Amino acid sequence: MINTSPHISSELERSLGEIGQELLTIASRSRTALAEATKGFLERDSEICNAVIAKDDIIDELDDRINHKAMEVLLRFRPVAVDMRTTLASLRLSSDFERIGDESVSIARLALRLNQAKKHPNAESLEGLMVKARRHFEDSLISFTEKDTDLARQSIAAAKNLHEQIEESITHHGISLNQPEKNDPQVVIDLLMILRSVGNILGYSEDVCNEMIFLSEDIHEQLKR
Repeated sequence: MINTSPHISSELERSLGEIGQELLTIASRSRTALAEATKGFLERDSEICNAVIAKDDIIDELDDRINHKAMEVLLRFRPVAVDMRTTLASLRLSSDFERIGDESVSIARLALRLNQAKKHPNAESLEGLMVKARRHFEDSLISFTEKDTDLARQSIAAAKNLHEQIEESITHHGISLNQPEKNDPQVVIDLLMILRSVGNILGYSEDVCNEMIFLSEDIHEQLKR
């Protein structure tokens, strides 16, 4: 039988509150990592890229802490209904934020190598897509922190067109591989890998929006009962 005493309930509430605070921290860290990785690539700034890579351990440690606390909640309190949904969503959200941090590191590492090579004439074409993906993630964070399901749905709808633009850019840059006399194949491959990371970040950003909608709808159902 699950212990539902006021003491246990208050401890559960406190634990979920701590997880919520950790989520806000890892979300902020991943947002900064993405912004700095984008800047490091676009401005060919190796110092910024190195900083993104150096700070990745902090994001990993936050993800580990959230996982540990969430598992502790599941095992100790055996939450139900909204509390269970919140705990499971926290695990998934933390994973999304951590993966965005990882993709940001990948962009930074690729940018470091690109900074040592001659600038590709089509490199600047990535700027628009990278900025749009970053803004999409920022909107997903707003929907998460402000519990704004309308913004979450708008962001999910907008992602479809952006995914298509990313795929078109990948196809366009891929053609350059057939022109080794004009373009350094390694530079083209690095740009393609950055575009793939941008697409992955967009996907994780959509996941954040979906988790927000999932939690909000569940809470509304509970309130109707």
